[in-house]
Amino acid sequence: MPFLSPATDLAPIQAILLQCLEEREPSIYRHGCRVAVLAIGVGEVLERPKEELKVLELAAKLHDLGKLLMPPFLVHKAAAFNPEEYRIMQRHALLGARLLESHPDTHLASQVIMHHHERWDGKGYPGRLAGDRIPLPSQITSVVDAYDAMTSDRYGGNQSHAHAAGEILRCRGTQFHPDVVDAFLEAAAQGRIPLAP
Repeated sequence: MPFLSPATDLAPIQAILLQCLEEREPSIYRHGCRVAVLAIGVGEVLERPKEELKVLELAAKLHDLGKLLMPPFLVHKAAAFNPEEYRIMQRHALLGARLLESHPDTHLASQVIMHHHERWDGKGYPGRLAGDRIPLPSQITSVVDAYDAMTSDRYGGNQSHAHAAGEILRCRGTQFHPDVVDAFLEAAAQGRIPLAP
């Protein structure tokens, strides 16, 4: 799927959306900021253009924006979701994208957000896209989102870097784009991204 470069400055829109997210859901805001730092490091290893990195940063920060429209008891539930709850929570990617898609300055970021839970093997959501049909920035966001979820307090992970990196490597070619996994591991080895202990 081609990825076009934006022609406008995203800073004013980004600031408004991030302020809304920070005030309503501070933990989701902090998670998004961590994911953005990781995503940029991986994007740089993949030598993505500067304008694409700019969109990637915005999309990574806001990838869970749709959770603002989810029932709060589900957003903060510590236990595993039942099938109906999981179905409801899956809508956050689509809803987050819809919040951004109508504005020309954030349309590209909306596509990244919509597809950040797609899987390389086509078993993700919402579109069940597979392989290179998934926008590369979405695939970058997917890998680093999983890493932060496994290593942070926000999602009860608290796993070590070694454990989380091992899980990402295990899912290379199934859940995650092989080249993105390799770039993530390279970024970690080069010290380009902050790592869990």
